[in-house]
Amino acid sequence: MRTPVVAGLLLCALSTSSMADKPRVPRAMLEQVESILDAKFTAIWPQDPVEVMGVPQSAYLNGYGVVFMSKVNLAPAAGITPFHPTIKPDEIKRTHDKKVQRMDQFRATLRSMLVDAAASLDSVPADDQVALGVSLFYWNWENHDGLPNQIVMHAPKKVLLAAKTGAGQAAITADEY
Repeated sequence: MRTPVVAGLLLCALSTSSMADKPRVPRAMLEQVESILDAKFTAIWPQDPVEVMGVPQSAYLNGYGVVFMSKVNLAPAAGITPFHPTIKPDEIKRTHDKKVQRMDQFRATLRSMLVDAAASLDSVPADDQVALGVSLFYWNWENHDGLPNQIVMHAPKKVLLAAKTGAGQAAITADEY
């Protein structure tokens, strides 16, 4: 009785280890998309670019899909320094207004970036999700009323590929926290 059970467990272990040796999505493919996302963030407003806080990161989650994450400051502003010891109320308002003004275009750009990323991920199965999460950076003195802390957009790859041709835009889920 024990021999068939042990043999079955060994067969399961062998099949699992062979899956672990061959990832479905090569890391090089994810790194390429990370680099593209980084460049696209800074190209949104080339005269007054956003500040990408670190480099975009990604992971492939077997059974779910690909998740890309980044942190962005939509309107870089001077922080407190020895030469700029206080933040004036007009600076707080100007920074807030700029971020509010940029949000609609930023959301549209994130949607476009998600669709383009899906088109670059050849080895990701069509039913797997492709997700893009962006945390927004705020100084502790900033007013972020009406602004999200994080935007997460995702959809199955096949929906994103359809959106590239103009269909399926409504099926992309966008959550703001």
